[in-house]
Amino acid sequence: MVQKIIIYNFVVLTFDAFTYFFMNDKYRGYLGVSDYLRLFKNPTYRKSLLTKLFVVDFIVILFFTLFN
Repeated sequence: MVQKIIIYNFVVLTFDAFTYFFMNDKYRGYLGVSDYLRLFKNPTYRKSLLTKLFVVDFIVILFFTLFN
């Protein structure tokens, strides 16, 4: 179960990074990994990302306990 949680957390982080890089029309070709890492200094962004991760973890644990 821990492996599934880690994999799904990486999926959430990857999806979040891709939406940051490719949904920003104005700076689409100019954003880099350093810009994304600098975004982690923003407390509002950190809270929203942690909320996404906790929701995914809760759903994985819920489905694991219900269907296993």
